[in-house]
Amino acid sequence: HSIDRVFPKKHSSWISSDKLLKPDKYINWLKNIQANKHHVQLVVSSTQISVTMTISSFEYGFKSGFADEYAYTLGLKQYREVKYHKVNVPAPPKPKPRPAPPKKLGIGSIVIVNGRLRLDSYGSAPGVYENNVRRRITYLAPGHPFPIHVALVNGGPRGWVRQSEVRLA
Repeated sequence: HSIDRVFPKKHSSWISSDKLLKPDKYINWLKNIQANKHHVQLVVSSTQISVTMTISSFEYGFKSGFADEYAYTLGLKQYREVKYHKVNVPAPPKPKPRPAPPKKLGIGSIVIVNGRLRLDSYGSAPGVYENNVRRRITYLAPGHPFPIHVALVNGGPRGWVRQSEVRLA
């Protein structure tokens, strides 16, 4: 929507205002509203029309060299207040905790040893018996008769044992 009108410099018969300001005052006022993106109320007298608008464009100047009035084109756009409503998005349900992996013997596992220690994984040089003691697995030798090497929990090697002689602590 646009309005094409004039700002007169002098009082004329068609002007209804008792106190007419200079055209520069009106021009600066409209430019300020447009620059700050304020809205204005457009009211058409003798009707029910009253609409909130914003100034989309404002052009002015002398028309055909006539210096007694400023011609202007005022572009208006209907102002619509942005309304929003809060949407509650439900939080996704917490996933069920993963089941613990099955307990397996591996390097670093803490085990209870009940059996005789050996020098190597082939079973040579049988040593001392250990009964219900906590040890840490340090090496594995799959396929050997004594496949598990144990050490003290805080270090220090002890020896090789059968798989049947250890259980997880």
